[in-house]
Amino acid sequence: MPFFGARTQSAGGTQLLNDNSVAIRNTYINTKLNLVNESRFLYSRRDQDIFANGDFVGITLITPEGSIQAGSGTILPNPSIENIYHFVNNDSLKKSRNQIKFGVDYIRITGEGRVPIVEKGAAQFEPIDFAALAGMPGLPFFTALEAFDPASRTPIQRSFLQFASAALPGMFPGFPSNLPLVDLPIPFGYTQGFNTQDLVPIEANLFSTFFQDDIKLKDNLLIKVGLRYDLNRVKLTPNNNGNISPRIAFSYNIKPNLNIHGSYGLFFTVPLIGPVASTQPLERKLLSLPFPFSIVPYSLPNNRFPITSTLPSGVNFQPQFGVETVFEKNLRNGYAQQANFGFDYFFDQNTVFSASYVMVRGIKVFGVRNINPVVRPVPNDPLQNVITGRVDPSRGEINQFESAFDSYYHSLTLTARKKLSNRIGFLAAYTFSKAIDNSVDLLPDLQEIQDPLNIGAERALSLQDARSRFVLSGVWQLSYSKNVLLRDFEASTILNLESGRPYNLRAGVDLNNNGDGGVADRPPGVPRNAGKAPGFANLDFRLTRNVKLKESINLQATVEIFNVFNRLNVRGQNRFFPPDSNGNFNLPAQKDGFFVLPPSRFFNTFAPRQFQLGLRIMF
Repeated sequence: MPFFGARTQSAGGTQLLNDNSVAIRNTYINTKLNLVNESRFLYSRRDQDIFANGDFVGITLITPEGSIQAGSGTILPNPSIENIYHFVNNDSLKKSRNQIKFGVDYIRITGEGRVPIVEKGAAQFEPIDFAALAGMPGLPFFTALEAFDPASRTPIQRSFLQFASAALPGMFPGFPSNLPLVDLPIPFGYTQGFNTQDLVPIEANLFSTFFQDDIKLKDNLLIKVGLRYDLNRVKLTPNNNGNISPRIAFSYNIKPNLNIHGSYGLFFTVPLIGPVASTQPLERKLLSLPFPFSIVPYSLPNNRFPITSTLPSGVNFQPQFGVETVFEKNLRNGYAQQANFGFDYFFDQNTVFSASYVMVRGIKVFGVRNINPVVRPVPNDPLQNVITGRVDPSRGEINQFESAFDSYYHSLTLTARKKLSNRIGFLAAYTFSKAIDNSVDLLPDLQEIQDPLNIGAERALSLQDARSRFVLSGVWQLSYSKNVLLRDFEASTILNLESGRPYNLRAGVDLNNNGDGGVADRPPGVPRNAGKAPGFANLDFRLTRNVKLKESINLQATVEIFNVFNRLNVRGQNRFFPPDSNGNFNLPAQKDGFFVLPPSRFFNTFAPRQFQLGLRIMF
C-alpha cells in the first residue's frame, strides 16, 4: 500500500508476493476439414502477505491544509493464498464464406485469506464546534490539531474541558467519571474491529462458452455475429444465471481506400471475489463509537482496546455502534453495452487516417453503500443521533455490496498513422471524451456518497473523465546518414498530453448528520467531483544503436529518458476543506465552473526525470 505526501510511511503497507505458474498448450490442425483446435491449461499459485508498516492506531486529521494520515491501515495485515486452475478450448472452422469459431473457458479458484477489519483501531480528528454541537452559544471551537494535541490548546479550551470532564458522565450514562480530558486527545469518531484469526475459505467457479460466425457476404463486406454465455458461482454470493451476451460487428470497404466499421455487444463482468471475505459469517464485531464515547478507547494504553478476537471484558456491544457488511440478496453481475462506429481512409499503402466513436454504458455496476444511515437526526446529540435515528434503529451501519450503480462514456478519437517509410514512422491520436458515473470504489471507507439513499443525486463527471488526450509517438532511423557518428542509430519518442481530471471536495465533518462521520459530506452547495486537477504532460525518449559484432552476434545499446523535461505531474490530491471557527469553508478559486486544485493540495506526483541504460547481446 502506498504512502506519500500527507500520508506517512506508517499508514502504508509492505507486500510480500510469490507467484508461480505453469502452462500447457496444444494446437491441432486438420487441413482437410479446415479445422484448428487450440487447448490451454494454466495453473498458478499466488502466496501473498501484506502487513502494516505501523503498529499503532490509524489516525486521520482533517486540517485546513487537508487530511493527514498515520498509523496502521484499516485492512492490514492481509495474508492470502490463491490457486487458479484455468482451462480453455477453442475451435476455428472454415466453411466457404463462413469462419466459425466456438469454445469454452473454465476457471476454478480456491484458497484462503484473512481480512482483518480495523483490528488496530482508527481514530478521526476533525474540527469540533462545541457551541453548535451542544446548542449552547459561547462554547469553544477546536481545530483537528487542537483536538489531537493537548499541548496546542488555549487556556479557555482547557478550562472548558475541565468542566466537561465532570459534566459528561451525567449527560451520557456509562461515560467514565473524571476522565482527564484536558490532557487527552479528543477523537470525534473511533472504530475498532475484533476479528477471528481464522482464514476465510475462497472458492469460485467461472464458466463461459461462445459461438461466433464471421460471414463474408461480399469480397468487401464482412459481418460478425456471436453469442456468449457466462455462468458464475462464487461462494456466499447469489447465483447468477442467464448472462447471455449477443454481439455483432461489420466491416465494409466502400472503396479500395475507404473502410467503415462498427460493432455492438454486451459484456458481463466477472464477480469480484475479494469482498466475499468481509461478508463471511464469522465471529467478528466491529465497533464504531461516536463522540463522546470515541474518547474512551483512545484514552487507554496504546490508544485502543486490546487486540483480541472477541470483545474485551467490560465492553458491552451495542448493535447501534456496530458495522455490518452484507451482499445484496438479489445481486446481479454488472454488464456494459459497448458500441463503436468509425472509418479508415488510406492515402497510400503506408498512411491512414481514422475516426471512431465509442459508447460504453455500464449497468448494474458493482459497488457498496450504507443502507442504514441516520434519517431522523437528533440535534445537538451525536450519541442519540446514531442510536435512535437510523432507518433500522435496532442496528448500526450496514455496508451492502450491490449491483446498483451505473456509468456512461462517450468518445471521439481521431488517428493519423504512417508506417515506417523513408526511415520515419509515426502515430498521432487525439481523443475527446466524457465520462459520468455515480460511484467511486468498492471499499466502504473509500465511498463518498453524500446521501446513500439517493445515489441518483451522485451522478456527476467521473474521476476518470479526461476530456482531451493527445498521444504522439514516432520512430526515426538514422542509419541513412553519412555521418559515421549516427550510423546504425534509431531514435524513438512518445508524447502524452492529457487535460486535468475531476476531484471530489470533502468537508471532513458530518454536515447532514447521517452518522457517516463526514466521510462523504461536501462543503455546502458543492456538487460531487466539482474540482479539477492539473493536466498531465510527459515526453519519453529512447536512442538505440545496433552493432553487428559477428555474423550471428549483435549488440544493442539503449539510452532511455523518461519525463524528459522533468515536469511535475500531480497524481493525488488532498481534498479536505473543513469549516473554520466561524463555519466558513475556504474553497479553492473557480475556473470554468471547476474548483482549481492549488499547489498546496498536491498529494502525490508521478515519477520525475529518470535515465535508463541497457545493453543486450543477441545471438
